[in-house]
Order: sequence, then structure tokens, then C-alpha cells
Amino acid sequence: MKMAKVTIAADSEIPFLDLFLPADKVDLIRFSSDMPPKDFASNADAIFIRTVSKINPHTFPERGRTKLLASASAGFDHADTDHLEKIDVRFAWAPGCNANAVGEYVATVILIWCDHYHINPSSLSLGIIGCGFTGTAVREIMARFGLQITVYDPPLQHRDSDFQSATLDEVLNCDILSFHVPLTHTGVYSTHHWLDSSKLFNRDFSLVVNASRGGVVDENAIAHAMDAGSVQDYIADVWENEPHVNDETASRTFLCSPHIAGYSVQAKFNASLMICLQAAGFLGFDLCEYNEPAAGGMPEIFMAETLGQLLLQLHPVGKYHDSMRKLSKADDHLKGKLFGNLRNSVPLRDEYPYLRMPTPLVNRWPELKLLCGGKE
Repeated sequence: MKMAKVTIAADSEIPFLDLFLPADKVDLIRFSSDMPPKDFASNADAIFIRTVSKINPHTFPERGRTKLLASASAGFDHADTDHLEKIDVRFAWAPGCNANAVGEYVATVILIWCDHYHINPSSLSLGIIGCGFTGTAVREIMARFGLQITVYDPPLQHRDSDFQSATLDEVLNCDILSFHVPLTHTGVYSTHHWLDSSKLFNRDFSLVVNASRGGVVDENAIAHAMDAGSVQDYIADVWENEPHVNDETASRTFLCSPHIAGYSVQAKFNASLMICLQAAGFLGFDLCEYNEPAAGGMPEIFMAETLGQLLLQLHPVGKYHDSMRKLSKADDHLKGKLFGNLRNSVPLRDEYPYLRMPTPLVNRWPELKLLCGGKE
């Protein structure tokens, strides 16, 4: 007896699905990000979403035919998993899919910042809050540049007796803070407004980087600390009340971007593959044979006199920054849509190890080799 085809409804911005899902076994329905996933519960066995789709009892009240809801993302704080369990819907996501992309983003913006102020990275201390997939990637990349690294993650220490977290005082004594935690509002390890006025009081930070979740950093507290001179610069990829970005916060950042730190060809490939594998196992079909993305080319490099100028051409953060500044001048009722459009408008980048770096470029800037993992 021939098995009935599985129906999967997927956000149209999730790439590579056609590589993995066999057309003879899966009917793939695409929907735009502004369409509510509940509209497909009555006819889809599985629904694939991104972080822009919020899942809770109001947005997804009943399971209908849907057995699986999968998010092509490393985090899942946009989905009420307790609710999904209550309505008997399996939840899947892609933990760690974009860890290297986020690690590269943080390394890139720190190196651009160091170049701007003519600072040797090895003279700095870096405090990493959260040592999951992305925090670990940041630690591994930045260690190649000689920074003194302090890792703070009490919840991990609680779960893993082999891990020793730094103390709060130790991490708050670092020159740079970089955040890599989920956004949680309850419990002893709540991360909402983790960096607030009390932690900023009587401290001095050269740079704060938030590439985790909006709300982990209290943006008002950061603004006051910058006014007081206790925080020199702030780099933000995520925002409180996202996608409605605070204009003043955006205007005061050294660099800012629209929640794209984890965007890369390789990260998107990983996320799509991970949720397709889970869907195949749960719904009972085999994936197509597939190949990983081939090594990319190189962005066109114009005149670059410094490493910072070069990195702004290799990585799109500079383009995003300029566009975010323009977005902040738009009418309030348009900002949410423009924020979403901006996230999808710049072509996905290849991660550094997948770029074909010309030898003369690497010889001039050996930091490129370190960004590629020490490999040419």
C-alpha cells in the first residue's frame, strides 16, 4: 500500500527545503511570514516557522491536523512549548545551527571596533555571558586573537559539574561584555534585563555587544551608562520590543543590525537540514540525497587600508548599520515592516572558512586566517 503524502507548510523565507524534502512524499506549501501559522493547522501535518512567528494559545489555539511544529532557529523563546505539549503538538528546532555565524559576527564587530580605536585585541578582556553553542563559538574564535576570556554561566555549572563558571564580579570586571543567553522572565536565572543599572553602577565597560535576545540588556540603562561615561560603546543585533526598534538606542550604537548575527548560507543550511531530519523521523519519510553548499566566492573588495575597512566589505554588518540608521527615521507604523524587509534584503553571506581568500589578502592581514579557524 502506497503511503499517503505528508503535507508541510513552511515560511517562504526558510531556504534549502527543496534540497531535502522529496516531492513524491511531501507536499510543500509556502506561506509568507506575515501569515499566521494557525491558518495551516487544518491541512498540514507539520508547520515550519521562523522566530518572527510567535506561538502561544492565542496565535495557535488548536492543533487541527498538525502533529509537528518546527522552528528553523537556534532558539525557541518565540514558541510556548508548554502550550504545544498540551495540545499534543511535537516541537522541534535547530540548536547550534548558527553558532559559528554568530561567533563570526561578534568577532567581526569587535575587530572593527578595535581597529577604529587602534587597540590591540590581545590587550583586552572579554566577558562572555552564556556558554552554550554561540557563547562557546565566540570563546573559541576570540581566543585566537589573544583576549583574556572570562565565561559566566551559573545555570550551566548547575547542570554540568565539569563546568566552572566565573563569578559575577569577575565577568563584570571585563573590558567587553558579549551576551549569548536566551530571554527568560522567571526563575533564579532569569535573563530579562540581566544587564541593568545595578550591574552597570560603578563599573566601566569599553564595549557591550548583544547578539542574543532583545531584553537581555536594559536599553535605557545602557543609555544612562553611556551618558555617565561608564559604557563607551554599544553594539546591538537584537532589540527590546523587536521589530520596533528604539530610535535613540539605534542612533547611539557603534554598529547595529536587524537580528542577523546568525545569518549565513551555512547557518541557514544547517537549520533547514536539522528540522527536516526531525520531521522525516517523526512523520516517517526519507530525505533526498543532498550536498552541502559549495565554497563561496569573495565579495568585491575596494580600497581597504585597515583591517576594519576590509571586514566591513567581507561582512554585511556595515550595510545593515547604514540601513538601520535610515530605518530609525521612518514613520513608527512602518518600522516593523521595514525591519523585517531589511532582514531579508541583503543576500546571505558565506562564513569566512568558505570564502576563497586571495593569498595576498591573507598575507597582508593574517587576522583573516584566524577568522577562518587558523586554516588558509
